[in-house]
Amino acid sequence: MIRWKRDVIYSIAMLVFCAFHWYLAEGLVQTVINVPIAKPSVYSELILGILALLATAQLIRAVVKKPDEQLVPIWTPLAAITVITLMLYVMVLKTLGFQLSTFLAMAVLVTSYSVGMGKIDLKEKKAIRQILFCILIALAISVSTELIFRTGLGAKLPKGTLF
Repeated sequence: MIRWKRDVIYSIAMLVFCAFHWYLAEGLVQTVINVPIAKPSVYSELILGILALLATAQLIRAVVKKPDEQLVPIWTPLAAITVITLMLYVMVLKTLGFQLSTFLAMAVLVTSYSVGMGKIDLKEKKAIRQILFCILIALAISVSTELIFRTGLGAKLPKGTLF
């Protein structure tokens, strides 16, 4: 995609995002403090206003300068797998618990990126051994992450309601 077209699309998407969330921010209610500057909507509107200003600046720059360089696609299959995996991870975290959902997400991501980088050739006989190694790495990541958060930081992680 040509840079200026991508910048125009992203700028318009950000402006729509800001307008929608500005509207939602009006619904934030604070009944404890009556000072207008202390309302929760003030800070979100400030951040959304700055983001809208930056999106407008990018839109103007894209339309005026029209940089014509060709960019590599952002949405590759690996990027789609990553986004879908992270969305599913967030959705099942309470149900499956931290341990199982983190392990499953890491197993999918480590295996996908290993295949994407060419470390695993699915047509070879040793592919099963390499996938098992990726699963072992995912297990090590999930266990070490849990140890760091539970023991080192004292965080309470979701235990899950399924089991």
